[in-house]
Amino acid sequence: DIIGSAIMTETDPSRRIVVTGMGTENPLGLNVQETWSKIIAGESGIATIEPPELAIPEVRIAGQVKGFDPRPYIPAKEIKNIHRNAQFAYAAALEALQDAELVDLTDLLKPRLLSDPERIGIGLGSGVGGGMEIDEIGRVIRERGANRVRTTAMRLLLLERSNSITSILLGIKGPISATVAACATGSMSIVNAIYAIREGDADVMVTGGTEAAIGQVGLASFNAMRALSTNYQDIPSEASRFADEGADGFVMAEGAGVLVLESVEHARKRGARIRAEIVGYGNTADAFDDVAPSGEGAVRALRLALDRAGLSPEDVDYINAHGTSTPSGDPKELEAIAEVFGVNNPRLSTSSTKSAVGHMLGAAGGFEAIMCIMAIKDGIVPPTLNLRNPIKEAEGLDLVPLKAKVKPVDVAISNSFGFGGINSVLVFSRFNQSISLRAWAFII
Repeated sequence: DIIGSAIMTETDPSRRIVVTGMGTENPLGLNVQETWSKIIAGESGIATIEPPELAIPEVRIAGQVKGFDPRPYIPAKEIKNIHRNAQFAYAAALEALQDAELVDLTDLLKPRLLSDPERIGIGLGSGVGGGMEIDEIGRVIRERGANRVRTTAMRLLLLERSNSITSILLGIKGPISATVAACATGSMSIVNAIYAIREGDADVMVTGGTEAAIGQVGLASFNAMRALSTNYQDIPSEASRFADEGADGFVMAEGAGVLVLESVEHARKRGARIRAEIVGYGNTADAFDDVAPSGEGAVRALRLALDRAGLSPEDVDYINAHGTSTPSGDPKELEAIAEVFGVNNPRLSTSSTKSAVGHMLGAAGGFEAIMCIMAIKDGIVPPTLNLRNPIKEAEGLDLVPLKAKVKPVDVAISNSFGFGGINSVLVFSRFNQSISLRAWAFII
């Protein structure tokens, strides 16, 4: 019968997707545990841009990855031909694969996969990719002539390089693709990786997002749109302030957030440690405006994700908001959350980790997925920094101001909304050994 078929489909191990590994490079840390410790302690990774020549007069702050050195991972002769965003992606992928116990890193320069390389795929996205190299290429042309552009320049520009570099250095031979969906890129990459596993193209997918766009081109372009914060140049840690009356724009950041996804069948067969299960997702378009969000598209994405998960709004413990700190985006997101989940909901907490690290653009979705999983794992909701004077749309919502909150988290949602009206919502749950949440909904 139809109900029985639905239960079988949803509990079929090939349909259930779990997270077995996580890795990150970001403004607060060079691995997941360091980052999480600082996030829940309320630390900020936003600071004055170094070196200062990357900045513009109006915007001198950003969330930069500090202390990152690719030399332990990447052969020295190759580093100059690999853009910073691909370096981040590869380092985060190594951490995620090691966390999943799928790679031997005895020799960091010669990692050895511990699973069939033809059944592992890569789906890492980037909003800008190596586009910031355009500034340097243009400078060379102006100062020295077009024939002095180096032969490897194009390799630095390509959006897919975070995937191909990771594939080459690790020997991964499964499906490979690069997703681009503006600031929803990381989340959409994860959804596309789910498809690859469910279609049988791979048993394991390395997925998420990466970005390294801090420079005069990126800063000047976003600043021309009046999208960036400019009022807190002398107090950078206070510049990213989701849902606060003082919010005046987002803070650009860089980094990577990478997950290892597997079918539950494959994970169980090899005795993997399962971090969480992805039980739902929703992708919609506003079809409204190229920059301003409609809010209506976010509502549909949230409801679609809950429906796929077989959950009601009352089942959700935590939402990691897109939470960019923009006067146009924050109110619309809060209105969408209030419409779907209600106000004065005693179970639900919502916060923005962008208040601590800034907006990593195409990497944000991957990073924030990790934050959701860590909230489930440790039973701690990260804080929204700088939230002292909430906007009116925040009334009746628990936005976890200033300090982390200890509470059980069984279900967490990650919101990612991009320019062009792209909405992507992911639902993570604590892993249930026997049956999926949607199957329970059908049974009940």
